[in-house]
Amino acid sequence: MFNTPPSRAIVLLIFIVPHFAMAADRIEFNRSVLPILSNHCYPCHGPDSKKRKARLRLDQRESAIKKNRSGDRAIAPGNVKTSELVLRVSAEDEDDRMPPPDEDRQLTENQVELLRRW
Repeated sequence: MFNTPPSRAIVLLIFIVPHFAMAADRIEFNRSVLPILSNHCYPCHGPDSKKRKARLRLDQRESAIKKNRSGDRAIAPGNVKTSELVLRVSAEDEDDRMPPPDEDRQLTENQVELLRRW
């Protein structure tokens, strides 16, 4: 079938497969994260100051990562355990979960996991 000796094919696989696996694990903000934030979070935490809740604005990086009055950050780059956004979207308690359960913008498990990995 192939004229390539098996050892060459194996060497090629060793270099090619990890490259594709790493590319698949990489999360692109504009393609994967932005649509989630835009559809599920921005209605209450976006550019419209009249609709904005908790004085939290997630559509601007500076606002999203700055410390709030309690010292927490909505998004804590590099620290998923202290990222309030991740804690809220994955909260078991309905009183803490975002978006609120009574709104029609709930995140899927895949979306929550994507935000956690991001």
